[in-house]
Amino acid sequence: MLSHSTLHPLRIASLSDALCLECASEAGNASHTRCRARSPDISLGSQADQGTLQAMLHWFRRRAEVQRTAEKLYGSVVAAARNPGFYRGMGVPDTPEGRFELVALHLFLMLEGLKGQNAADPELAQRTIEAFVTDMDDCMREMGVGDMVVGKKVKRAAAAFYERASIYRAALAGQGSELEAGIVQYVFEGDGAARDGAARLGHYARAAAELSSKTPFDKLVADGSFARLLKANGAEEVS
Repeated sequence: MLSHSTLHPLRIASLSDALCLECASEAGNASHTRCRARSPDISLGSQADQGTLQAMLHWFRRRAEVQRTAEKLYGSVVAAARNPGFYRGMGVPDTPEGRFELVALHLFLMLEGLKGQNAADPELAQRTIEAFVTDMDDCMREMGVGDMVVGKKVKRAAAAFYERASIYRAALAGQGSELEAGIVQYVFEGDGAARDGAARLGHYARAAAELSSKTPFDKLVADGSFARLLKANGAEEVS
């Protein structure tokens, strides 16, 4: 469901050459009229210029690395949320709305886990949320939502995530039944008969939050820790 983006690298001939960043050739090259007309000398030979260029290249590499990490993390969020055990064992509605709720819950757990590991990176968190927004956009288009309204629906989905994150964060900070109440309201669409499933999903979420505060979220998904939590909370084991 996730659309991957590619960062095109900036091609530089040599740090010591005088470059035109538009044509990646030596400044004043007779074959490039626009370059010749601008300036005969844009030398990057000084240490200050080389330092600036190195900083630019570092920024591009850093941005590409963060993007790859964010896409990997969001992929693990979706993988955890797709476990059929939630639908078979806990009674989460197997609908677009139910699947959205589980993605939102696991995205919240992943982002909170970064804070717990003292690995909070505002840029990484933002990029991961952007991956979620892109995914929502793609899914809505696949379901036939038109261009005229898809933007509004995506904004509502993002707002819904932040609303749920606020409720879940406050609930996890306490020891009462607020988390289960929030799960009934959002995941089970207010169905009071689903309190048993909500209680088990609440236990799962608390244990998952504890684990992800100590271990990277994607590793917990890869080693089956979340699947074992599902089984421990009464969900059907899925191979």
